[in-house]
Amino acid sequence: MDNNNEQINELISMLKEVKKSGHLNELKAQIQTALTYLEHDEQNTANDTIDLSVFENILAEDDTIILRKPQEIDRELFLTAEKENSHMRYMYEHEIFCKTMWEQHISDDSISYSIIRKDDNQYLGFCGINNLNASFDTANEISIELLSQYCHKGYGYRALSLFLPKTAKLSGIKTFSSMVEINNTASQALMEKLGFKPYRITKSRLCLEDDYPQEIDSRLIELAEKFHTEPNKLFGNVLEYRLSISNSQAEKP
Repeated sequence: MDNNNEQINELISMLKEVKKSGHLNELKAQIQTALTYLEHDEQNTANDTIDLSVFENILAEDDTIILRKPQEIDRELFLTAEKENSHMRYMYEHEIFCKTMWEQHISDDSISYSIIRKDDNQYLGFCGINNLNASFDTANEISIELLSQYCHKGYGYRALSLFLPKTAKLSGIKTFSSMVEINNTASQALMEKLGFKPYRITKSRLCLEDDYPQEIDSRLIELAEKFHTEPNKLFGNVLEYRLSISNSQAEKP
């Protein structure tokens, strides 16, 4: 009971800080998105055909990196990578939030792998799938985050080039999605390099005004053309890319 009271007090303290910072509506939007995922997961549990037991500790490797399951020693660097790429960094000052994020990351119901550099065993970041429910509209959404010092060095491309075909082979998943913000040109280029195609714009993620470009320029016009929409309709939305992997493209035994 004492432990529960401590968690409740910590949660109340966190919410008070969020309210004081003026970000309460943003948090509400994120919670609503999470609840939507949860509802769909609960409704379709019986349809889950992915056998997660086939995902071993080491998923794949090349001459530079290894993809292995998260370990407790990864926790602090995982949270750092999450915080560096979050709109709501202040949330990571609260242990109850950090505990929830880590437990979701290492859950037996998820596909998550740490990206480890071979030559010095350095943790670089992580990759995985956010939602395994194949019946949900944004199913099989990949996630990848790197610590800031390891961005733009080719590690993300290496990691996903290993992760996607191996996961397709083991799980039977053949379609992956990726949500990218309109200002994140590096991730847009990465998705296209991996073979992802523009699919649609969607409001399924929280976008903040600070993420919007100040004006419509030639880059936004070209981006809008790729997604078959008007440039002004990009604002307030994120880009959804999709990749279909055929049996021949999935890693062979």
